Amino acid sequence: TQIRILRQRDYSLTHPPWLYSKDFILLGAPMDAPVPLVIGHVPVPRVQSALGMIMTDTGAGADGELSCVLLPEGTVLQSQPEIRQRGFSMDGPVPPPPPRRPQVNKPWWKVW
Repeated sequence: TQIRILRQRDYSLTHPPWLYSKDFILLGAPMDAPVPLVIGHVPVPRVQSALGMIMTDTGAGADGELSCVLLPEGTVLQSQPEIRQRGFSMDGPVPPPPPRRPQVNKPWWKVW
């Protein structure tokens, strides 16, 4: 019987139960996390920041919007262009981005 138990697949290390808990967003990021923890798979109405985490699942799999956060700028992009969250940050409002230089017409094969 012990051999049978040892031969069974063990998902406890690759799929820890706490990672799949819907309460995960209430616990916050680990205290030793040096950067914000970006998570999905727990739908929220809009991209949110709390407890050292950025929650980005806005329900794209169920007729919601697909969302992402550009870091370190803190700009939220969503699949609907009219929906933009500017100035999203873990530390509060972000200053507006610097003005962009005018784009020079270059051939498509010259990246730099």
